[in-house]
Amino acid sequence: MYTLNHVFKTYPSTEALTDISFSVENGEIVGVVGKSGSGKSTLLRLLNLLEVPTSGEVVIENRDSKELSKNETRKQKQNIGMVFQQYNLLNNLTVKENVALPLKMVKQKKDAWVDELLTFVGMAHKSQSYPAQLSGGEKQRVALARALVRQPDVLLCDEATSSLDEQNTDEVVRLLQKTHQEFGITIFFVSHELETVKKLCQRVLVMEAGKLLGEVENQPVDIQMNDSSYLETVQRRLAR
Repeated sequence: MYTLNHVFKTYPSTEALTDISFSVENGEIVGVVGKSGSGKSTLLRLLNLLEVPTSGEVVIENRDSKELSKNETRKQKQNIGMVFQQYNLLNNLTVKENVALPLKMVKQKKDAWVDELLTFVGMAHKSQSYPAQLSGGEKQRVALARALVRQPDVLLCDEATSSLDEQNTDEVVRLLQKTHQEFGITIFFVSHELETVKKLCQRVLVMEAGKLLGEVENQPVDIQMNDSSYLETVQRRLAR
């Protein structure tokens, strides 16, 4: 699915990513964790094809992202769903209209599929409500349905639970697990919340200061973010 080979991403004032290499197979649930400024957001922009690396390769289904034409990039983006921290719902559209929006943008109409997704995320009863009438957890359920409406192969979650309380976080995590089981979709879960990552992800990529410190397997544990050595903390508390 994804292979990154010695990826660097440099901006005029900083080197955001330094020599990043890893591979992710179809159907994996991979966590990307790191403190603020670790490079998580930049990595996500490379994975969703909003940017290309300064050097190195981001290979998607055996194609280097830098070699894709504009049309190929557009088609590949349609295979990637996004779930954001702040939901990104349009306040002037109903729940159903928000979910259907990605289809409308490509001149498709699939009312039955939209209704099915709203049932899947437990929001069918709010289909005619507006975002202002929803709780944070409900908004994120709608956002997930919208991300799935084009039936993507990859789901990128950018701090998708960071704005939620513990109960709603657990509900969204269970829904992502259900999504993985039902659709076999590849999930990247980008977060600074290790407690949440350990509930969902099979494998964890640990980042700090633009570098990939290592990969560890997930094992449920209590995690604190203020330990002096971030990689050692994650390895000790996530890995077997």
